[in-house]
Amino acid sequence: MGRKTAADKGKKEVVTDKSKKTAGKAKPPVHKPTLAADWSKSLVTDELLRGLVEEGVLPPQSEIEWRVPGEETRPKPREGEVIVFADHVTRGFRPPGSKFFRSVLHVYKLHPQDLSANSVLNICHFQTLCEAYLRMKPTLALFAEFYYCNKQTEYSGGPALECGVVTIQKRAKSIFPAPKLPSKVKNWHRSFFYCTIKTPEDERPYPFFHNDRFVFHDGLNLIPSGDHKKKIEPVLRRMKALLAHGLTGMDLTRCWVS
Repeated sequence: MGRKTAADKGKKEVVTDKSKKTAGKAKPPVHKPTLAADWSKSLVTDELLRGLVEEGVLPPQSEIEWRVPGEETRPKPREGEVIVFADHVTRGFRPPGSKFFRSVLHVYKLHPQDLSANSVLNICHFQTLCEAYLRMKPTLALFAEFYYCNKQTEYSGGPALECGVVTIQKRAKSIFPAPKLPSKVKNWHRSFFYCTIKTPEDERPYPFFHNDRFVFHDGLNLIPSGDHKKKIEPVLRRMKALLAHGLTGMDLTRCWVS
């Protein structure tokens, strides 16, 4: 290779100067594609709902008066109706949902459209672990030990998504045996339908449709206190024993699928 000329050195200086000028400048926000996060016409049919009834995961039409949407691109429930997602139903949710499931919605101030399909599955897995393996009632404090709410926005620092604004995700060092899930469930937000459901008067009701976007709040990331961690030490020891004997996330799924 030959010696660098003065012209080559000059070029290098120009490049260096440009990099200095751009260093430290804030980059424009990267917008996430919102097509999969906004309301759109439902893909649910009578045939699909009848199939879910036959599988035993959805109550019959005579019990909850489910109804298929028309051509509307945003939910328009009639008076007394709520919206339910078929992709929630196939992942463990059965209207009106368990007492614990409705408590999660209430404490985190969520509506059904705020939870992605995988988030519903994570809640169901937690409840299954408590009831089928730990032989205890699921509690919000123990739930917060394993999971947290991850905010979903249209872009960094932007407004909340219309659908799936929160994902229930396992904490990094959690020992919860959650199965590996697909990164996202395509078109879950287009699986909504209507029904009427009743809950006992002394329990949290299933939320009605909320047309406004979700407003983020500090309560989304509940962190268990030190006193709570001491109380759940026996529970964690039992979990470690179950894991040592081969308990996996797929075992939790099999419990409610079967």
